[in-house]
Amino acid sequence: MVLTKRTIDDLPTYIQWAADHGADFFIATHLLLYDRSSEELSLFNPNSAAAVQLFNTYHERAAARGINLANGLATYLKFTKTEADQAVLQLFNELQQEARDRDIRLHLRSLLEYSTGDAEKVEQAFADGRTVAARNGIELFLPPHQALPQRACPFMADQAVFIAASGAVMPCHFLWHSYSCRVLGEEVQVRECAFGTIREQPLEAIWQNSEYLRFRREAGEYDYSSCWSCSQGPCATLVNDNILAANDCYGSQVPCGHCQWNLGGTRCL
Repeated sequence: MVLTKRTIDDLPTYIQWAADHGADFFIATHLLLYDRSSEELSLFNPNSAAAVQLFNTYHERAAARGINLANGLATYLKFTKTEADQAVLQLFNELQQEARDRDIRLHLRSLLEYSTGDAEKVEQAFADGRTVAARNGIELFLPPHQALPQRACPFMADQAVFIAASGAVMPCHFLWHSYSCRVLGEEVQVRECAFGTIREQPLEAIWQNSEYLRFRREAGEYDYSSCWSCSQGPCATLVNDNILAANDCYGSQVPCGHCQWNLGGTRCL
């Protein structure tokens, strides 16, 4: 089941329907962001729990002092600042300094957006869904509501391969075909990444190909840019124009920084 703002309330009903039709497991996933409308329907918070917790702490401090932290971004651009503006900036700067000290990435616009999100609604639907699943003996797989503390690619961890009908071999679901997706309001082009075809080579030979080995090594090290929590990102022009053959501002050869799967919210069989 794909979870969206339109479908989340129906989660327990669908689990019961699956049980009534003989299913013994149920997988739910957040929506892959492929256009503007999917962004508007998404429930997944791409910010880490640490970032959300830190932001909420300062948001509460600001509210207690009668300060709207949401004004912090706009206040930076004002040439003449009032006393109230100075108070906002001071708190804003303290937030950023603590984030740097704790090595927490903040995408402030995204955090502001999700601070008024649907977390309580999602948690209630998940709780009701777990109750229905337990009552019917259904094994239930629910995604996290926000990004994992550390990125984790299920395809690299499971040493998975994807084989298209044409025989082409790809490393993961994200790179199975060419398409466009949305990252923090920007359109990013994703290009199919094939390392050979089983019509021409055995799968083992493709798996041991030097380029495929390099890809898996780099992807598994997770040293690529954290595009979903980068305050400067996403670098859509850099990626879409294929400047210097780089996939992010780190110059990574793997395009994994824009992937939703390694954040934990997108699941598949």
